[in-house]
Amino acid sequence: MVQQRRNGLHSGGGYSARRRLDHRTPRLVRYTRTTDYRHDSVPDAADAVRALGEFTVGHTEDPADLEHPQDGYAAVVLPSTSGDVLTPVGRECLAGHVGSGGGFAGVRAAARTECGRP
Repeated sequence: MVQQRRNGLHSGGGYSARRRLDHRTPRLVRYTRTTDYRHDSVPDAADAVRALGEFTVGHTEDPADLEHPQDGYAAVVLPSTSGDVLTPVGRECLAGHVGSGGGFAGVRAAARTECGRP
């Protein structure tokens, strides 16, 4: 289950099936799973996401957590992931999220994630 934090405190978990339509604090989900080389900087990169601004930040390494629509999140962030880290269903859900206007950011080693996939 995705753990969510705001200002360093856990605030629950799980996904919302509703896209954020008001001016609440944007929600991000950090996905840090690696199946190839794991950089020592993954924890620091993940924490840096929280320092970017006023976000509620969820975190997971479980690919099953991305097998659901991410409509409740403003963006999905992959800080220094590597290898094939998504399931086929997760790939479809992430593509659907981005295709419907949701945000995506791959940081540093994420360029080596899901190689060979469109």
